[in-house]
Amino acid sequence: MENLDLNIALDIAARGGRDSVADLASMLSSSTYYRFLPAHSDVLKTVSLQPFIENAARCNLLSTARPIFARCLEDSYPSGVYLESLRLAASKGRAEEGFHMLRFLQAAQPTSFPHAAMFTLSLFENVLGIYDDGISSSHGFVDFVGSDAAADTVATSVYRQIL
Repeated sequence: MENLDLNIALDIAARGGRDSVADLASMLSSSTYYRFLPAHSDVLKTVSLQPFIENAARCNLLSTARPIFARCLEDSYPSGVYLESLRLAASKGRAEEGFHMLRFLQAAQPTSFPHAAMFTLSLFENVLGIYDDGISSSHGFVDFVGSDAAADTVATSVYRQIL
């Protein structure tokens, strides 16, 4: 397989990561040639971060999938920045750093700001004592998602990721 053309190998990796970034993690240990493929920008453009969202423990520093996640984070993937901000706040007690990451993401990519990040931003504002902004953000979040039920679904998933 190491004799494959680079473009074909990148296409294979991109197709493998479309459904789940977890499928790419095994490539990291398969050979020297394939070690760099999962973190290549052409592959990361199509990768799904859903496994990280479903199991936030995959974002941890010791996770086998962390190198791929780290590249997504470096490239400011909205879901990656959201999950890292949550990891920093929940695992490391660095809520202010997580708050600033989300604020920067919101300003840089307002159209692709994840719903969960919107809720987490309002949560961080309240935790950090920025109550007026937190209440305003909470109301804006509920209005944006359209209903209390939808807001509850997003909030529940965020709390699950914190745990």
